[in-house]
Formats: sequence, structure tokens, C-alpha cells
Amino acid sequence: MQSGPNRRAEEWPALSRQLVLEELDRVLASKEFSRSPQLSHFLRFVVEETLDGRGESLKEYVIGLRAYNRGDAFDPRTDPIVRVQANKLRMRLKAYYAGRSATTPVQIEIPKGAYVPAFREHRAPHPGRRNRLRLNVLAALATVLVAAVLLSGRFVPLRRSVKASIPWRLTFDTGWNSHPAVSRDGSLLAFASDRPDGGNIDIWVCDLRGEMLRRLTTHPAIDQTPDFSPDGRRIVFRSFRSGGGIYSIPVAGGPETLIAAGGFSQADSLRPIVSRPLTVLASLQVRPIDKWPQAISLAISLRH
Repeated sequence: MQSGPNRRAEEWPALSRQLVLEELDRVLASKEFSRSPQLSHFLRFVVEETLDGRGESLKEYVIGLRAYNRGDAFDPRTDPIVRVQANKLRMRLKAYYAGRSATTPVQIEIPKGAYVPAFREHRAPHPGRRNRLRLNVLAALATVLVAAVLLSGRFVPLRRSVKASIPWRLTFDTGWNSHPAVSRDGSLLAFASDRPDGGNIDIWVCDLRGEMLRRLTTHPAIDQTPDFSPDGRRIVFRSFRSGGGIYSIPVAGGPETLIAAGGFSQADSLRPIVSRPLTVLASLQVRPIDKWPQAISLAISLRH
């Protein structure tokens, strides 16, 4: 048996299994999951399979076949539904535990690069350790405060005012919102979202106050990673429809135009980048979504 806080469920005693199931019910009843039946079903499926000792069989094909009813013809290389939903599930769990990590006896996690959940047991710190930690923190703060006072007295002429940037929130729904892009004149924001019901990822646009929100694409396939043309009149985006491709659409909505076909990637997100002027359109591979992108050119299509 592993000695750390993260253990496979089949190694846990019966009491721990009950704790995991109770935590699963709390998670699925939360506002983060109650309006996302697909993510709720995904999470319940992988947790129960793991608790029943079948965690090693949780592969992409199995999840697509049994959790999403994709059928025997399901091919993970051309249908990314499991990978996309897994990324959304990790972000939703992170949002759920952001304000509850100290009050839950068990935390459910889906590690990156895998679909087998991990269960982290929360233990309250020992009172003696907590007091020592508090004293160490107070001592460190006192040292910093004394140093700041001494330095401020010696180097007052060298101090400069710093203007801090204050971020503001643009989206307020509980869905998945990602891949933001700001127009060249700074007036509009384009992004990918699964709103309103978590069933499909499309391209949306709004102003930088989060108002004038409108949906640009409605295709059942995944549309993501938008970017604005230099003149701000069109948005280019990556779509998984018909084998994948780069499309453009007017900012105000309208017919979608295929610019570059193909370039499907089974593991990563693809982001179209528009040059200035609009002569070269490059499809860039970005891995992973939630880290600083390392881009590799996959396809370049010349457009005059």
C-alpha cells in the first residue's frame, strides 16, 4: 500500500470507500456540476470504475464507448470528445475545491495525462506543528517589516510610484470559457465556451465590459482558439468539423469560410495566428492548454 496521501481506491479500506462516495455525491450536487450532466456522468463513471478495481482499464476508447455511448466505431484519433471533456472536468474540480479544500475529508482529482481519479485524504495539521508554523510566519513578517522601515528611511528619494493593473471579470457563468483573443483596437474579446448548457464548444464574442455577448458558431463539432483579423472585421478559428481546419467568420456573424483544411491533432489544441497584413495564416500546435504555449508550426496557407 502506498504511504502518501494519494492512493488508488482499490487499496483503501471500506470506510475510505464510503468517504469517497459521499464526497462524490457532494461534488455532483454542487453548483459547479449540477448543470453539467455530461461532466457529472464522466466523473461518476471513472470514480465508480476505480472503486470497483477497474481503474487500469480507464482508457480513452473505453470512456468514449461506455460513458459517451460513441459505439464500436468510436476512434479517439478523430473524435476528441474524451480529451476535451477530461480537461473541462479537471478545471471544474479545481474550481469546486478552490474554496472547500480545507473542509472536505477527501478530495477527488483527475491527474493530467490520465483518466484514473486520485483520492487525496485531508488531514488537519497537528496543533504543535501549526503553532510552530504560525510563529515562524510571524517572525518572518516581523523581519521583513523591520527591513522595510530601515530601507524606506535610507532610500526615500529613490522610491517610485507603481501603477498596479486591476483585472476585472468578463464571464460569470459556470461553464468552460477559454482561448481568449482581443481585437487589435482593444474593443472586442473572442473566446471559446461550452455555454449555455455545457454540451458544445463554440466561438463567442463580447466587448471588454463583458456585454454585447453573441454566439458566432453553432456547429456540433468543437470550435476553439479564435483570433481577430488585422482590420478587426473577421475572426479566424480552429474547428474539428470534417477532419479539422481553419475557418473565418465575420465579427457580426454570418457564413463561415474554410481557409485551410486538415491539420488535425489527436492530443493538442490548435491555434490559428493571423499575420499583419492578412497574407499568411499559420496553424500552431499549443501544448498543453493551461500552460504557457510552446508552439510548433503544423500548416501554413498563403492567402493574398
